[in-house]
Amino acid sequence: MRIWQLLIVLGLLQLGRAAKKPGCSGRKLDLVFLLDSSGSVKKHNFKRMLSFMKYFLSTASIDDGKVRVGVAIFNGKATIQFHLNKFKTKKALFRAIDRIKYKRGRTNTFAGLRLLRTQMFKRKRGDRRGAKNVALVMTDGLSNVKSKRTIPEAKAVRRAGIHIFAIGIGLKKTAELDGIASRPAAENRFTVKNFKQLRGLKDKVFTSVCQFVTSPGPGPSPPKGMYMCLYWLFRRKLDLVFLLDSSGSVKKHNFKRMLSFMKYFLSTASIDDGKVRVGVAIFNGKATIQFHLNKFKTKKALFRAIDRIKYKRGRTNTFAGLRLLRTQMFKRKRGDRRGAKNVALVMTDGLSNVKSKRTIPEAKAVRRAGIHIFAIGIGLKKTAELDGIASRPAAENRFTVKNFKQLRGLKDKVFTSVCQFVTSQDQDHRHQKVVQGENWIWSFCWTPLAVSKSTTSNECSFMKYFLSTASIDDGKVRVGVAIFNGKATIQFHLNKFKTKKALFRAIDRIKYKRGRTNTFAGLRLLRTQMFKRKRGDRRGAKNVALVMTDGLSNVKSKRTIPEAKAVRRAGIHIFAIGIGLKKTAELDGIASRPAAENRFTVKNFKQLRGLKDKVFTSVCQFVTSPGPGPSPPKGMYMCLY
Repeated sequence: MRIWQLLIVLGLLQLGRAAKKPGCSGRKLDLVFLLDSSGSVKKHNFKRMLSFMKYFLSTASIDDGKVRVGVAIFNGKATIQFHLNKFKTKKALFRAIDRIKYKRGRTNTFAGLRLLRTQMFKRKRGDRRGAKNVALVMTDGLSNVKSKRTIPEAKAVRRAGIHIFAIGIGLKKTAELDGIASRPAAENRFTVKNFKQLRGLKDKVFTSVCQFVTSPGPGPSPPKGMYMCLYWLFRRKLDLVFLLDSSGSVKKHNFKRMLSFMKYFLSTASIDDGKVRVGVAIFNGKATIQFHLNKFKTKKALFRAIDRIKYKRGRTNTFAGLRLLRTQMFKRKRGDRRGAKNVALVMTDGLSNVKSKRTIPEAKAVRRAGIHIFAIGIGLKKTAELDGIASRPAAENRFTVKNFKQLRGLKDKVFTSVCQFVTSQDQDHRHQKVVQGENWIWSFCWTPLAVSKSTTSNECSFMKYFLSTASIDDGKVRVGVAIFNGKATIQFHLNKFKTKKALFRAIDRIKYKRGRTNTFAGLRLLRTQMFKRKRGDRRGAKNVALVMTDGLSNVKSKRTIPEAKAVRRAGIHIFAIGIGLKKTAELDGIASRPAAENRFTVKNFKQLRGLKDKVFTSVCQFVTSPGPGPSPPKGMYMCLY
């Protein structure tokens, strides 16, 4: 997932709170948690489940009645903790969650599921007409009481109109979990290695819940929020061609995996109403058209055609495939449409070995023809050719996996990037109406021991990577930078650079200056000098500071957190990034509230780039929020709408 897109899902966690727009907002949800309380869970882990429940519901719209919550637990038997109509406020609900007791026993998942079906979702217990019924089942083991009845009961629950999301903790075998979850299991079943990892599931589970809550009826619905992108695809046309490697190294069984990935990728695409058209070509020693963009009008017919594509082994003439894209696939008489974005997904497992010197020049010709290329490499040791094929910047349009089995895991990542490209024009246009501007300040800690000159380069590289798609040149985003060591020093103010080119040159010129760690001085500098009118701060622009540090402050350390509070009181929102920290208490104290959503950590400086999407999404969420308080998780991307 990358850069910025999406709006239809303003969120389960903001149901009813975000004006009446399409998405989770305004939809009713009756949600029941079914928690495993068996002996293998242990008391401390049961508390982690309760904590996850509250974290998951932290921004849910409980008080205005859009979301109702019930809880049941199961061990050797199943027990209701409270019904859907029991609590009307989040405060009362959270108190009740805290009072739930761990009761150890065996694992009678069947009893828990039957309880859901027969007692929890009942009118007299708070279930509402028109509200979607959702159950979140959390377990750490296989059922050992009436285990043969578990999956049949899960099917009965689903037939009763209750959608099941199943979370497995530390499971070695997931067959039973898959049998419990609603179909398709891959989209409704989640696993983590241990209870500590539960919190990291929040966004993933939330997205799936939201997808279900906002779906108009049965069948797969758009991945919302990544997700919301399909909201835009319903308004924008997309002409999409897959170019598949059919060379000898691929093998027949792996070629089938590519076809399977294609269908999985298109599972939620808007084919039947004509918004998305799909064509396919393959290449080996030569390139061959399988079908054109205007061939199939329905998803059913399209998927049948994909299933009929034959594997034809040969050499690897990627040049021929790319030339075919440019000269034959995207043509008016073949279904290419005016006003539709042209996208090619190229999938290959090797370097070209026929006319290889012409591959990258042909890719450039394809891109010049207005065709955006996303390139997927499978099992490649060298990616230079793949990078040369992909549209610019290559880092955002090229994807790699180790083997064909990992292809399915790429769906969301590739989908989001396609979505980013397809909706890019809409975003840029609408962004001006919603966001008057942002003022971003970077503050860096460079300390004597942990940070070297090379890691300074990593910080600057991350900064440029983060800003790579920011709207600098049209004035929507202004950027300033300060550093701190034993003291704090301004590198440049918000009004210094008007173009991305000039800004990036200035970032490259920032020098590493070692010293102690006076985070207090850096924060005070933010508050007293950086966000000032005469220095480029603008009325109506959101003020954001990104603070990056690899250590605890060791100069005036007792004043660090109080100063951070003063910065926040001054209307400056702080995102704090810690690198290699063993203790995060100070980082949590620096970050804006809630700290869990505004503080990020990585193990080392090399991992910084992997944070881009996560940090960007949080920045975007804040920038697009109408005022104080949590704002809807607008998906990574559409956020800037």
